[in-house]
Amino acid sequence: MNCSYCNDPLTEEEIETPNIVDDGYHKYPDPETGEKICDECYDDSFRGTCLRCCEVVDSVDLDADVGRLIGLWEDSPGSGEDLSAGYYRVLEMPFYCSSMLGGGWFYTRSLEWVRDLDDDGKTAAHESYSNAGPICKDCEEKILSSLMSVDEKEESVLKGVEQ
Repeated sequence: MNCSYCNDPLTEEEIETPNIVDDGYHKYPDPETGEKICDECYDDSFRGTCLRCCEVVDSVDLDADVGRLIGLWEDSPGSGEDLSAGYYRVLEMPFYCSSMLGGGWFYTRSLEWVRDLDDDGKTAAHESYSNAGPICKDCEEKILSSLMSVDEKEESVLKGVEQ
């Protein structure tokens, strides 16, 4: 049996435990034909790397949909005003415009600043090949959990003192 993407022969392991894809557009193994995809094609087409934590995750986990966070690794041009490096919530689409001849900018009305880059974000900024990128859901949860209000932080300190 061959990979339905690259047509290379599947390994015994790829045949016995196939990569499962059901993203609304693709379905593997195909229930009608039984087609399967090899690990390399699966990784290339359906996996990506979170720039903040460097973990390989399902591409769906890196979607920059409305409500999700993205990281701007450096100060970036925006429509109206430039955006500083940090984490931003996508409020509406589109949030970025790219030119075929180079350059691009963010629609400032489409993004909401959440917080400055943390240490992991600064590392991503240093190693990134682009000025921004989506982050995985695990990183998003860590960033949002770090946003405890001042009252919550003071309350947790007081609880620690009382004990």
